[in-house]
Amino acid sequence: MDERDTPTPPSPTVPGSPQHVPDARKPLAPRVETSVGGIPVGSPETRRSLIFSLWDGMFSNAMLALAETFAIAAAVALRAPVMAIALLSCLPLFLGSLGQFFLPGLINPKRGRKYYVLIGVQLQSVCLFLTGFMGWLPQPYAVWGYLAAFVLSGFFGNTVAGLWVAWMGDLVPSHIRGRHFAWRNSFFAWSHLSVSLTAGLLARNFTSQSAPWLLFAVVFGLAGALRYLSMRCMEKQHEPPPQGTEEDRTAIWFKPSRDFLTYAGATASFQGAAALVGPFFGVWYLRDLHFNYLTFAIAAVCTVIGSIMSLPFWGRFSDKYGNRMTLRISGLLVCLVPLPSLYFHDPLPIWIINVFGGISWAGYNLASFNFLLHAAGRKNQNRHIALASAFTGCAILVMTLIGGYLATRVPVIFTWPLQTLFLLSAGMRMATYLLFFTRLADFGEKPMVSSREAFASIPGYRVGLGLLRNAFRAFRGV
Repeated sequence: MDERDTPTPPSPTVPGSPQHVPDARKPLAPRVETSVGGIPVGSPETRRSLIFSLWDGMFSNAMLALAETFAIAAAVALRAPVMAIALLSCLPLFLGSLGQFFLPGLINPKRGRKYYVLIGVQLQSVCLFLTGFMGWLPQPYAVWGYLAAFVLSGFFGNTVAGLWVAWMGDLVPSHIRGRHFAWRNSFFAWSHLSVSLTAGLLARNFTSQSAPWLLFAVVFGLAGALRYLSMRCMEKQHEPPPQGTEEDRTAIWFKPSRDFLTYAGATASFQGAAALVGPFFGVWYLRDLHFNYLTFAIAAVCTVIGSIMSLPFWGRFSDKYGNRMTLRISGLLVCLVPLPSLYFHDPLPIWIINVFGGISWAGYNLASFNFLLHAAGRKNQNRHIALASAFTGCAILVMTLIGGYLATRVPVIFTWPLQTLFLLSAGMRMATYLLFFTRLADFGEKPMVSSREAFASIPGYRVGLGLLRNAFRAFRGV
């Protein structure tokens, strides 16, 4: 990834004129094309910005590793009610999605997107520091103070996320997005993994019943510091001129296409079905399965390991076959993620299940992000991204609250009530997938190859199909 110097621009004289005399000492050089991770990215300025963006993402994901690993654990330690845990999971995204939707109409576009992203990230850092102090308040103020500070930190971060996505969309050329974002996401996954595992090792002797609040105060203080470091890396990134007119970027009302609404509804419904149980996996591990914090952290780390293993493949697959096909295949895998948890309760099977979950969600998240950039187009891009986020935030809020209500009321079909909720979530994911994901438009992407060819490129598919052909005559024509 060595960066060469930018060549000296040639003299502006016209070739063939009397004044034009080629200087043998300064031969003309072609324009320098730089690369990041072996992927051509364009000018040296773009390369420098993407390097700082990589460091920004690594600090940001380290912050998320601490916050996501210990947010629910801290709430359980404070003996927060189930509905409070549900609110802890859904309110940051819901309120942030509303902020995303209205923010473009409230900002001054002459200041640029970067200015407002930096403000949001700085406020998120401050709120994370405050979160660490709330547990020392007397009850019941500690629970609700902790909830308010954590929700505000997520609100500020999510509110500016739409501007950040549009910023990255203009910075990264569209034809390399799959490979580039997969490459950088692998670094983010390593950052997430190392921080989660280190935190789990340091807290291995604690459970939700024995952990002092000082442990959580240190965790959220470090998370705030990491978010501040990511902000400093953002300051050094270049912001390309935004696409579209000023009216497009600031208009509150616009008319999205039917295809875009189908996409936004599909992803929102799918994320909502996952949110039905998302916050309660941690509760199940800590409260029902009695995992200590090390075992709990390893469960989260295994999800990241699955992501690291699969991201290079998903990046190549997305660039070759398109984001729509990637979304279809990874979405089908995500539908299956909750099902093994109905039958396996010991740490080792849970860790293996989480590796599979990491593989599935890595492909889905990568394809969904890139698909959104294509679907948003150039006109009213900020508004399209904010609208999709608002759909998702509303769906997650509603389904998380429904999950919190049902968590203590569903019948016990397996061993614990939460497992019934896992089964319900899997059924809703599959229903959403069958209803919407086969009807997604391509939004001008390269023509999609056949499903059979795409599936054939998945590791293990040919081996598995060969075994089926040998075992069952019905599969020999496939």
